[in-house]
Amino acid sequence: MNIILRCLVIISLVASLFAIEALAMISEQTQQAATSLGAAGLGEVDFVAGSETLTDQSRAEIRNAVDEARRKGELDHVKVLAWSDQEYPAAKTSQSKANVALAKKRIESLKAFLKTDLKIKNVDGFNMAERPGKFKEFLNTKEARVKKTTEVAGAAPVQDSDTGLFGEKGQASKAVLMIFTKK
Repeated sequence: MNIILRCLVIISLVASLFAIEALAMISEQTQQAATSLGAAGLGEVDFVAGSETLTDQSRAEIRNAVDEARRKGELDHVKVLAWSDQEYPAAKTSQSKANVALAKKRIESLKAFLKTDLKIKNVDGFNMAERPGKFKEFLNTKEARVKKTTEVAGAAPVQDSDTGLFGEKGQASKAVLMIFTKK
C-alpha cells in the first residue's frame, strides 16, 4: 500500500510539473519567431474563452515584459498577435466572422492597455484568426511577413497535432506581444 501511495504522489508531481511548464513558459517556437523578427522582448497573454478582457494577471505579465524590454533599450514599437479561440487557420481555410471579430477585439483591448497605461505610442495589431490574402503575400506586406514567420517557426500551429502533447504550443485564446527597441 505504501508503495502505491508513493507512486501516485510521484505521478502527481510529474504531471504538475508538466502542466506548470506548459502554462508558464512561452514556447520555443514563439521565441524563435520573435527573434527572427528582431524583437527585444516577448510576452504572452491568456484570455478566457470568448472574452477580450485582460485580467489583472495578464496586465502584470505585460508590464513585466515591457519593463524587461525597456531595460534593453528605448522602446520603438510593439507587435500584438491575437488569436481567437481557435488556432491559426490552415491554408485555404477561414474562421467564422465571430472568431475574426473576437481576435480583433483582443487586439483593441491590448492596444488600449499598451497605449493608455504603458504609454507606448506605436502598436501594430495582427489578427491571427485571418490568413493574409494572396495580394498581401505577393506584395510581402508587414502582415504577410509577420504571419509567415510565425507560421514557419511553428508559433502559429494550424492543426491540433501541431500544438504539442499538452497543448503547450497552441495559441488559441492567446495573444503574443513582440516588443521592439530602437536600434
